Amino acid sequence: MAVLQAFALVFFSVISPRLADKVLSLTDVDFEDKVFGSSTHFVMFYGPWCEYCASFMPIWNQLANHYNKIPHSEHVTIAKVDCTKETPLCAKQNIRAYPTLKLYYDHGEIKRYNGKRRMGELKAFVDKFAVTSEQKEKENSEATGESDNGLYTLTSDNFDRHVEMGLHFVKFYAPWCSHCRKLAPTWKALAEYHKDNVDVTIAKIDCTTESKPCTEHNIHAYPSLKLFKDGREVDHYEGPRSLDDLKNYLTLKISEHSLLSSAITENSETAEEIPSDDAEADMIKPFQLTDSNFDAMVSVGTTFVKFYVPWCVHCQTLAPIWDQLANKCADSASGPRIAKVDCSEEADLCHSFGIKGYPTLIIFSRGIRKQEYRGPRDLNSLYNFAVQHHDEL
Repeated sequence: MAVLQAFALVFFSVISPRLADKVLSLTDVDFEDKVFGSSTHFVMFYGPWCEYCASFMPIWNQLANHYNKIPHSEHVTIAKVDCTKETPLCAKQNIRAYPTLKLYYDHGEIKRYNGKRRMGELKAFVDKFAVTSEQKEKENSEATGESDNGLYTLTSDNFDRHVEMGLHFVKFYAPWCSHCRKLAPTWKALAEYHKDNVDVTIAKIDCTTESKPCTEHNIHAYPSLKLFKDGREVDHYEGPRSLDDLKNYLTLKISEHSLLSSAITENSETAEEIPSDDAEADMIKPFQLTDSNFDAMVSVGTTFVKFYVPWCVHCQTLAPIWDQLANKCADSASGPRIAKVDCSEEADLCHSFGIKGYPTLIIFSRGIRKQEYRGPRDLNSLYNFAVQHHDEL
């Protein structure tokens, strides 16, 4: 990994001077005027210290060299925001991980990119959403469903297209169902609450007229509330149906989707670009926490955090087990998250939690420090501890 990081930084320093001037740097002062204007902007939110950002930057520069050929282009502009300098802007744009790529188009539409970070896929994504004519808007509306104040009405024809990318919460219902009629105003309020949220859509489908999707997803009772991620059903919500309960559920799922998508994308691309015979190269890694992302990470669900320093022998012994723990917990989309903090880089953060020895293992639940783990450091013991506290939520 050290060799990879060194290579990425050297490659970045050699390649970028020729291309980097083509990437538009945005600030809090000019961001809204530029990205919500007439042209499309594809923006990378990054931190200079982030190794994934450094290794990806040459590709971003190449993308800018392809699109930013004409000054003030009315087609597409490739841009970037340094979140260490523009912290309020990144907070407003709901940035929780680096790099985050967002496309701003059609006078205010926003689409987050979660695909492969390769030129072909990036260009295909940009070209798909760059057209902003009224006909394109009409076609998209017909293909993905009509929105009424944030609530999408789905049909057999547009269901698959609507849920194929991103996170979608869908109500399967029947008009004659009394429980459905009772839920209807709450569902409408939930949709209105999330109407400007680019991370999720709220939708409904009438199973009496649109039987195909209902049959395919084994709907046997009404209403059925299902969460879809990138075209797949990932959860069936069976909890309380008050507006606050539904809001809290989506807050958790949106956070998990955002953080997990970033981690999976980063790790899968590292494995693809650096061929290796090491099976661990394909493993999900623990989330690397810093002072800037710590609160957002631990604010929802359960997060098991390892505070460590690289030179500590006990930390080095635990490292592969901690990686295995992250991979094991990632098998469950709603399970506890595994993270780590390098105290040699984040001294103030570690000091705020009174860290005096390494490694220190602490579990957090919904932003609250719950308990320090002092038991055996084998995989099963650590896993059982994390799951036990997660189940207590």
